[in-house]
Amino acid sequence: MTQLSGLGEVRPRNGSRLNWEIGSLANYIRRLEFRPNTLVVLVCRHGAIEGMTDKIQDKGQVEALSRFKNLSIKVTDKLRLTAVLSVAEKSEAYDNLVIIASGFISHLYFDIGSKVTDLRIYRCATQPDLEEYLFVDGFSNFHGQPMLLWEGRHHEAQFWLGPGVVLDLGSHIGQLSILPDDSSVMSDFDQEKIRSNIEKMDQVEMEGSWWDNFRAPISAIVSILARVAKFAHAGYIKMTSGGMFVQYNFVGFALFSAAAAVAVDTVSAGAALLVAPGAAAAIYFIPWESVFGWLNRVVSWLRTGIKKIWEKVKDWLATFASTVRETLGLEGRSHGPVKFSA
Repeated sequence: MTQLSGLGEVRPRNGSRLNWEIGSLANYIRRLEFRPNTLVVLVCRHGAIEGMTDKIQDKGQVEALSRFKNLSIKVTDKLRLTAVLSVAEKSEAYDNLVIIASGFISHLYFDIGSKVTDLRIYRCATQPDLEEYLFVDGFSNFHGQPMLLWEGRHHEAQFWLGPGVVLDLGSHIGQLSILPDDSSVMSDFDQEKIRSNIEKMDQVEMEGSWWDNFRAPISAIVSILARVAKFAHAGYIKMTSGGMFVQYNFVGFALFSAAAAVAVDTVSAGAALLVAPGAAAAIYFIPWESVFGWLNRVVSWLRTGIKKIWEKVKDWLATFASTVRETLGLEGRSHGPVKFSA
């Protein structure tokens, strides 16, 4: 039997974009296959809750989903997501949880206990003007484990990310944190190469897509540090106005282009990738603040230069705060400022 419900105070809104949000979510769930004993939570904008609930309760939708055993679908917004999941977990009726966020949702945080053994997160969006990624807070919890640490450890439960879903590391930088911060282990040549790339970043004009010009210098710095630490390094980093995307391989070390890994148009709705040791499936987002905090540590002998570049970036972010706010999700959790020693 399929159970359908909507949760949250409803304030209906009209408009073609609202109708598109409702219709796209309804079509998306019809394209997926669900295991028995599955809870599906649709996360949409607050004003779409009523229309989305009506949509999944219409006769055609109910018939299409009736083939799945013990399937329940709930509709909520991101502010009520944790509460909805908490209530569902207490019922102990579901082993599998599928969270599907509309393309108008850019950030999610959740706390899921040990009752769920299979967690899948999808992003439903095809219009080019919607959010490009769904950022899952890396400090979200599943089985008592922060998501930002999930890929590096073995678990009985399984965690899957659909196309366009990335983990936001905030102040945590993942495998970058294990790269050396002692200049004495580097050759004079490597130190000079790092210094040269810092100077290249300093020369970047803060206009247009300035972040693209950071890719080569930062990639070069990471490559040098990875080589010194005897890690393998391949591929490149993708930069955006909010920060950079990386992909780690916990068998060794790797950085990969998020553009190829999370392209939505070329991947079917059901193509979720398992996040597990050695899989190298997860894409991580690191805000600029954390990137420069890391650079300040690993090349502390160039602290003055790093601080100067960070001040330029910070000034740009402040100038365009209204535009960047959605990109960075600044309404969400704060992981603390970057601190530079005197």
